[in-house]
Amino acid sequence: MGFYLEGYFIGCETREFKNDDGSIDVRHSINVATGNLAYRCYMSDKFDPEDVGDMKPGEVIMLSCRIYVGRNGKLSVIDGELCK
Repeated sequence: MGFYLEGYFIGCETREFKNDDGSIDVRHSINVATGNLAYRCYMSDKFDPEDVGDMKPGEVIMLSCRIYVGRNGKLSVIDGELCK
């Protein structure tokens, strides 16, 4: 079960995470501003950063995504997909 996140495009970034087994996981995220709040949405594996390569900050964007609660209790927005 998920939801739609609509707001203003802030930017796209790539981050590397170290897994428990020592391997590296590369994840892409899109930052979306919605009024007074901004959310970092980690995109699904099929996301290509070229899809947002020509977007400028402030353009309206809509993502379908879901909430994930980590081991430390922190909420994350994950499995983002662009809605056109």
